[in-house]
Amino acid sequence: MPEKPFLSVHDAVQAEDARVIDQGLDDSNAAAAPIHDVRALACFARLEAGTVVGGAIGRTWGECCELQRLWVHPTHRRAGLGTRVMGRIYGELLCISPPPLLATMKIFAA
Repeated sequence: MPEKPFLSVHDAVQAEDARVIDQGLDDSNAAAAPIHDVRALACFARLEAGTVVGGAIGRTWGECCELQRLWVHPTHRRAGLGTRVMGRIYGELLCISPPPLLATMKIFAA
C-alpha cells in the first residue's frame, strides 16, 4: 500500500512544487485529450469601420472547448451583444462532430 500523503498549506509557491503540479497536469491532459489538435475559436463584434466592441476568445480540442475571454465594450453592454457572441460561439461548436463540451470560462469584467 502506498504511503499516505499529508497536506500542507502555504502562502508562497515554491518553483519546484509548481513544476511538479504543472507537469502532472500536462501529462494527464495529454493522455486524456488530443492537445496537439488545439484549434483557436474566436468571435468578434465589430462596428462598420471595423472597430472591435466585443468578443470571445477560446480554443477547442477533442471534445472540449475552453472559453478564455469574453468582453463587451461598456457603451454596448446591456443590449444583448454578449448573448449574441455566445450564441455564435455555441453555433460554431454545434458544427463540430461531436460538439465539444464548454469546459471553462474566465470572466473578470464584461
